[in-house]
Amino acid sequence: PGNTVRVSSADIPRNSVVAICLGWIGDNFPEAQMVIRDRKSGIVNGEHPARALVEKPNPFYDCASLWAATAMDYAVTGNAYWLKLRPKGSGRLAPTELWWMPSGLVEPIAGSRGEFLVGYSYRCGGEDVRLAASDVVHFRFSLDGNDPRKGAHRVDAVGREIATDDDASSYMQSVLKN
Repeated sequence: PGNTVRVSSADIPRNSVVAICLGWIGDNFPEAQMVIRDRKSGIVNGEHPARALVEKPNPFYDCASLWAATAMDYAVTGNAYWLKLRPKGSGRLAPTELWWMPSGLVEPIAGSRGEFLVGYSYRCGGEDVRLAASDVVHFRFSLDGNDPRKGAHRVDAVGREIATDDDASSYMQSVLKN
């Protein structure tokens, strides 16, 4: 607790050692084959609509980009989020697009009457947009001890080493420049 150095989630991927690891995750995680299995019967469903949606999540990026961003965000923060977009005015129809949301811009919202989770707040274009819990896919690693609605921050244990490495690199750059 007294020795914990909290490194900003935005700064972590800029560390050279962390960047190499995240690059490996981003390159390799999307290679895994997606399997959709019925929970009750155990039968694998190769033609499930979710598979088609994940394979072509939206018009602007592909499946590998979606999974790479998701896996790297999850590895750094213990959280990763997808926004499910549905056709306008469709009510609760199946989503037609998936969008990765950077975890640093998403906050779970607890209910005012003690509900565990009622939605998410997404910081987009300088504004907070409230999203229904049913419109967000939240991947989380374990539970954060400070907020069980979030996953445990994955790199807290090495925060001091990351900060020290970054400071040493900056110092050496300054010495060499002078």
